[in-house]
Amino acid sequence: MTDIAMVSALLAAIDTTINLAKSIKESVHSLKKAELNLMIAGLIDTQASQKLLAADLKIAILEKEQKIQKLNEQLAYLNSQNKPQFIHGRYKFEGDDGVYCCRCWDADFKKFRVVTKQYGPRIDYCVACKTQYSV
Repeated sequence: MTDIAMVSALLAAIDTTINLAKSIKESVHSLKKAELNLMIAGLIDTQASQKLLAADLKIAILEKEQKIQKLNEQLAYLNSQNKPQFIHGRYKFEGDDGVYCCRCWDADFKKFRVVTKQYGPRIDYCVACKTQYSV
């Protein structure tokens, strides 16, 4: 009987070994698949980061192009004959009626009219930057 018990134990051990080998094989396959999925996820993440960087770069290039265009417009205007006259702390342009804010013109090359406050003491001010000019 010991021989039958030993054979049974041996067969049980072999069966257990075979089952463990199958489990390990399936686990290795699952691990490889998981590693592959992880690598694909990393690739997708890297690609998304690259797309974000490319979008940021496009925005920066567009901003630089707009700045260059603005500077070219300012340079063309400065080279033109229509330079403002400085009168009582305000700019007056030939051919225009009214006066314009010096701060807005000097900082941004934008022409904003200086208007007179309608109430209280007479104060002229810029409608854009609110700079006040005494009369």
